[in-house]
Amino acid sequence: MKDKEEIMNELSKLCVKIGIFFSNCDGVFSPSEREFLEYYVQNVDSNLKPTFDAKSLIENEIINHSSFDEVVSVTNEFLSRFDENERTAIKGTLAVLIDKIIKVDGEIHPNETKYFEMWKKEVI
Repeated sequence: MKDKEEIMNELSKLCVKIGIFFSNCDGVFSPSEREFLEYYVQNVDSNLKPTFDAKSLIENEIINHSSFDEVVSVTNEFLSRFDENERTAIKGTLAVLIDKIIKVDGEIHPNETKYFEMWKKEVI
């Protein structure tokens, strides 16, 4: 198993990929969604800070915008390296992220809800 810092970096990058996907489900990546995602990624774990520039990673992900299938695939690949208890905890963290990113702009778009339900079926 990789060291904790490397795992947290991978988790942070996964959070960016997921956050960008769900932020764009309504066709708009709002300033409130961007601010929330930047804050979230920089504070996934209070003891460890990402060793990469979160803002640059977010910009790159916006440009390369992942598909739903890519988000599910990368999530499941990441989760496959952990035991069941760890997977359950990580899935819970990711579900909270998705829920918050959907709600942070004050509007819940039908696509956000649809893809969240699909994500739960594919990942959780």
